[in-house]
Parts: sequence; C-alpha cells; structure tokens
Amino acid sequence: MKETGMRNNAGYMGKIIYSFVVMFLLLIVSSATAEAATSTSVKVLKAGKSYTVSGCYKAKSSKKPVAAAKKVKTGKYRITAKKKGTATITVYDKNGKVTKKIYLLVTNSSSFKYNTNKLSLAVGTSKTVKATVQSGCTVKYKSSDSSVAKVSSKGKITAVKSGSATISAKVYYKGKCVKTMKKTVTVTGNSSVTASDAEEKTVSYPGYTYEVYLLGPSDQKVYSYPDSPLYAGTGNTLDTYCFYIKTQNTKLSSFSLFVNGETVTYSSSKVTIKSVIWDDIQYENNQVVNGYRKVSGGYVINLSFPSAGTYTFEVAEWGTTDKTKKKVVTSFSLKVLDYEESETEWIDSLVAAHTTGGMDSFEKMESVCSYLRSSASGFTYLSNDDGISVSLAAEYKGPYFETKQWDSYISPAILARIAERIGGFTYIHNCYSDYTKGSEAWQTTHYLLKYGVDGDIREISVCPAVATGEIGTLTYINFGSTSQMVRLG
Repeated sequence: MKETGMRNNAGYMGKIIYSFVVMFLLLIVSSATAEAATSTSVKVLKAGKSYTVSGCYKAKSSKKPVAAAKKVKTGKYRITAKKKGTATITVYDKNGKVTKKIYLLVTNSSSFKYNTNKLSLAVGTSKTVKATVQSGCTVKYKSSDSSVAKVSSKGKITAVKSGSATISAKVYYKGKCVKTMKKTVTVTGNSSVTASDAEEKTVSYPGYTYEVYLLGPSDQKVYSYPDSPLYAGTGNTLDTYCFYIKTQNTKLSSFSLFVNGETVTYSSSKVTIKSVIWDDIQYENNQVVNGYRKVSGGYVINLSFPSAGTYTFEVAEWGTTDKTKKKVVTSFSLKVLDYEESETEWIDSLVAAHTTGGMDSFEKMESVCSYLRSSASGFTYLSNDDGISVSLAAEYKGPYFETKQWDSYISPAILARIAERIGGFTYIHNCYSDYTKGSEAWQTTHYLLKYGVDGDIREISVCPAVATGEIGTLTYINFGSTSQMVRLG
C-alpha cells in the first residue's frame, strides 16, 4: 500500500511540474510574440517640421522639449520636432500594448558640419578633416579610391599618389545612415617615394650639403599678395622673394626643391616661379633651368606665394642608381603672411592716429595725406639709380607700408584704399590710367586721386620726389658672406 501511495504521489508531482513547464513556455512564447509585434524605425526631422503617425491609438514622446506627440484624430498623431536632440516616440494600440518605437533625431543647421571644399594635397602629405555631428550620432569615413587618398577612422586624409578621390563622411544614428557628406581630394606632385633607411643602404646619392637662405635683411617677412592691380606688388618685384641654395653640386638634375610635398617647377600649384633679374646679383651665366640661375657658391630661384599660411620646404637628392628614390637632406618651414589683412590693419591704425572724431571725411583724408607727405612718415620713392628703377635682392622686399617706398603708380591706388576705409565718399577715382602713359596729360594727372561727395570733387597726391629713392653706388651681393641673407635651412 505504501508503495502504491508513493507512486500516486509521484504521478501527482509530475503533473504539477508538467503544468509549470507548460506555463513557463507559454510565457516565453507570449513575450516573444509581444516583442515581435513591436516594430522599430529611425526618423530624421528638422526642428520646426512635423509628420503624422497613422494606425495608432496613442503616441507618447520620451522628451517633450525635443519632440511633441499630439492627437489629430482617432488613429492619428502628429509628431512635431521642437529642438535639436533625440527622442523616442512610443506608439500604443487600444489595449495599451506597444506596437512601434520610433527613434527620432531632431536636427538643425549645426547638427552636421564637414568642410566640403576641394582639398589639394601633395603626395606623402596628410591633413585631418573631421566631421562634427550632434550628440548620439557617429561618423564613418571612406575613400572612393584608397590608392590615391586614404582616410583613417579619425578623418586623417593621406595622399598616396597623383589623382583624384572622394572622401565620404557618413553619419549614423541607431545604426542607420542618416547623412552623407563628401569632399573631393586632388593629389599632386611627384609620386616617387622617400627612401627608407634600408633602401638608403642600397641606393646611392650625390652626397652634397645644402643650405637655404632668403636674400634680404634679418627682419625680412614674406607676404602673399592678392591678384589685383590695386595692390602694390602686382606686376613688380615686391611680391617676389629670392632664395639662395648654397651647394657645390653643379648638377641641377640630381636634386630638387619641394614645397608642401610638390616639386618646384613652372607648373607648381603651391608656389609661383618668378622671372626676375636682380640688379645687385652677378649671375655666372644667362642660363635659366626650371627657374634656377647659377651664382657663386650655388643657385638662386625667385618665388611668390599664392596664399597665406605655413609652407614646408625640403631639399632632396635623387638616387644616382634609382632616380625614383629621393633623400631629404634639409627642410624648414616658412610663415607667409596675408597682405590684405596686414594692409587693412595698417590703414586703420594710420587713420586712427591722424584723425579725430570731430573731423568730416574730407578733413580726415587731408590730415592723413599731410602726414604721408611729411618726412615723419618715412616714405620715399622706389629705389632707383639716377631716376631709373632698380630691383635689389638684398633690399627689404614687402608691402609699401613696411618698406616705406612707393611711386606714382602705387600711391594713388593706396589713397583710394584709404578713402574707402575712411568712408563717406561717393566718388573715388585713381587717375593713373586716364591717359596714355607718357603723354602730356598723363604726366600732369597720373599721380592723383580724385575723391568727393556728389558735386564736391577734389584732388590729392602723396607721391614723393624721385630723388628720395636714389641708391647711390650699386653694391653687388657677396655670396661668400651671409650678412645680406637669412638662413632658413
């Protein structure tokens, strides 16, 4: 009997356990079914915009300041984006069960930032261009051609070889791409590579030493000039800087000068080679090879710079056994200043120093010009030899407001700029080009600026006498000494 009772109890307990298992499985299935019934999606909406969700009994926003959910009519809710941020819109059926979750990304004009301007890089150089995205988003970078330009996960673009590639910055929210921004990268320059330490053991090089100097005084600055005839420096030597490469290497083809990773040639995009013959340099011959001219102890080359910024210079030798390999033997950086920015600062400080608030525009103009004509201003005529203009490599080269030199071409153009900065004039006219150069009418008017208000037109000039720029005895640069040049590298 006991044995039978135990069997009955065991059977009873088995039924209970079976029932619990069935109930547990039903709960799992029910939960899975409920989960499966809840769909998710990602929606991007600009602040101030809205859209309608249909087929819902109720919709609720997790962040009302970011997005609001308002009932339009039965079964419809309008979702309105209010300000930048993220919110989750939860949609319910009439039984109160969640049927949908919408991950809403509310954006504005500052949500995604990426400099999409075209980028030019020289082979072997790199630049980091990062995309800025709003909180909650991630960004992934990709190059259309990694053999030309590759990009890292942090936006660092590296130029590999000459060509063009598109860098894409894709923005993701909750795993979905919500924005794609692109920039074009152009890679220029010599595609040969710098030899590694291991390669240098097998590749031979000429093995000369090189020193690079900028001709001029120790305080010589370098400027980038705008491409406009209004400014001093356009069409003359003020925007041209003479570089002296001191070396005993007589074979020009065995070394090269690089600027920002690009070989300096007449087709360079980084700098411009200028054909200037300096009056104080004695050249060894009349030959010009890729802009280089032979002088005692090395070569000189004249360069101008298209834009302000920091330029990286390198002198590299080419392999004698493998001319695709180069070895950098000296390098340096050169800061180039912005001409227009510096000129505006100078004019504004000039006007502030020589005018008062009680003066009208005419009085301010006359006061400034009175100072510029005086010896206190320090302005003289351009350097000349018995009235004939000369170009001196050893002389300070730069804008008129630093050299304190100008002539009848430069001065009226600058007076026009001063009149513009003073303001209040309805008529400003540079007379330099009114008549044929050299004619009698030109001789008596070309140095003038006409300016005025309505019918009150006046004339003014500040051009100094030619004699103030007389250099006296011309002295040639001694390349055996560095007293008339600045060591760069």
